[in-house]
This record gives sequence, structure tokens and C-alpha cells, in this order.
Amino acid sequence: MKGLKKRAVLFFCVIVTALVFGNVSRVEAAHLNKYKKKLYVGESFQLKVIDKKGKVKFTSSNKKIATVNSKGLIRGKKRGSCTITAKVDGKKYKCKVTVTNMMDTNMTKARTLINLQRRDYGLPSLDYNKHLQAAAEKRAGELAKRYDHLRPNGKQFTSAISLKYNYGKYCYEIIGKVYSSPEKIVNAWMGNAQTKKAIIGSGYKDIGVGYYVDDEGTEYWCAIMAAKKK
Repeated sequence: MKGLKKRAVLFFCVIVTALVFGNVSRVEAAHLNKYKKKLYVGESFQLKVIDKKGKVKFTSSNKKIATVNSKGLIRGKKRGSCTITAKVDGKKYKCKVTVTNMMDTNMTKARTLINLQRRDYGLPSLDYNKHLQAAAEKRAGELAKRYDHLRPNGKQFTSAISLKYNYGKYCYEIIGKVYSSPEKIVNAWMGNAQTKKAIIGSGYKDIGVGYYVDDEGTEYWCAIMAAKKK
């Protein structure tokens, strides 16, 4: 009788153990390759759900800060933080994305590189001007709508410059797109005879540089150089 009870207890333990480990084996194993990610404006990152079984649906809590496509490609749009959610098999997995502003860094670097080119030709550096800077930033954004020296409203690029900056005959706009770094865009400008002539022009005194990334990740650049009317 005692042997029968021992066998019954042993059998019960085996059943419980099987059930416990069976449940463990059925625990959802899916997970993200990143739960926190820092991006620059314009930078992208591929978010993945590892060991998934079903189709994944990605969403962003704030598309103005970071977007995510159907394949999980995240792109930083604006400085700030948001949450990217991956929903699969009835469960949600969240990745906190923090976007920092590389835009100012890019614009400053491009302006510095332009001045380095000028100094190589024995010319003085161009001074930063807030009015030209504001115009260049505005124009960089407009280039995503109309890639031309004419603005989307059909007016000349000079109409973007504040009336507080009374420019004379020396006023020139350089534009570019696709180039992914300040070094590449300035090298491209210096590789073109017309834009190179403007960069090393002796009549310009001030400068503003704009940079913009559209929803598709295309990068637009604009430099406006001018001199106030005497």
C-alpha cells in the first residue's frame, strides 16, 4: 500500500513538472533588437522583432519626431522623444526613440568648410548672419517642394530674405540635395565651376546655410551668400 502511494506521488510530480515546463516552452519568445535608441535628425535605424510568428505592425506615437514604415525602418524627423510600437501575435513591444538635432551641427560644419575653402584661396571668411541663416533654412525646406532657385510661390529666392537685410548686387544662392554630410555637399559645390566661383567670390561678406530632411529621407542643402548694400 505504501509503495502504491509512493508511485502515485511520483507520478503526480512527473505530471506537474511536465505541465510547468510545457508552459515555459510556450512562453512568448519574441523580443525587439532594441528597446531604446538614439537617432540624429535624418538618421535611420532598422527595428526588428526577433523570433516572431505573425505579421508585425509598426506604429509611432509621434510621427513628427520619428516615423516608422511597415518594415520597421525608423527615421528621426525632429528633436524629441517618442515610442515606436511593434504589435505581433496580439502582443505589443515598445522601443523608446530619442531624436537629437544634428541639423545645427550640419549647418555649422558646412559653413565652416566653405570658409576653409575661401581661406585656401586667400579670401576672408564669411560672417554668420541671422537673416541669411533664417532665409537659407526656409529655402532648404522649400526645396523639398520645388527644387529650383524659384520658390514654391514662383518668387525669386531673394524674397525669403528679411527686409532688415538690405543686400546689394552680391547675393547668391547655392542648392544641393541627396548629399548626406557637410563634407560631401561642399565638395560637390567646389567640384562645380559655377558654385565654386560663388564660394570663392570676393564680393560676399555674409552667409547662412540651411539643411532639411523630407519624409522620404532626402536631404536638402542651401547656402545664401550676400553683402549689405553700402
